[in-house]
Amino acid sequence: MPTTQLAGEDSIVAQLKTIPGVDVIEGEYTEDSYKPEVDENEMFAPYILVTFYPSRAGFDNGLAEPHKDTERATFDVFVVSPNDRLTRDIRDQVKEKLLIAFRPVDGSYIRPKGGYKFVDPDLGFHRYVQVISLTYTFNLS
Repeated sequence: MPTTQLAGEDSIVAQLKTIPGVDVIEGEYTEDSYKPEVDENEMFAPYILVTFYPSRAGFDNGLAEPHKDTERATFDVFVVSPNDRLTRDIRDQVKEKLLIAFRPVDGSYIRPKGGYKFVDPDLGFHRYVQVISLTYTFNLS
């Protein structure tokens, strides 16, 4: 189906799920979006949260019928763990999985768009978060 983002998004999530020891969840990062199970040392298993956004027009300038034009998809990957170094390690694994020799279904190679980091103490323990913003072109077939 032309202009569908879902197949590419599903392939991105499947690729992220190949990172060992990390849960992958789709949704929004809010205070109560995902509450990890915490042990007595306030430690929890690291996880990745992926947020997909609606597409925007590509760069074809209407050379074909609108449903044949490419579109630009963007998404954020939130890497969360109880330890800053572990978060950075998983962040690098995410970049390796998505930026080296991987293309989402019906999409171009993924390119980094930016990122940021923060510490979230909202649940009574610290969640170290690194966010990677990424983009790719789809509707290539």
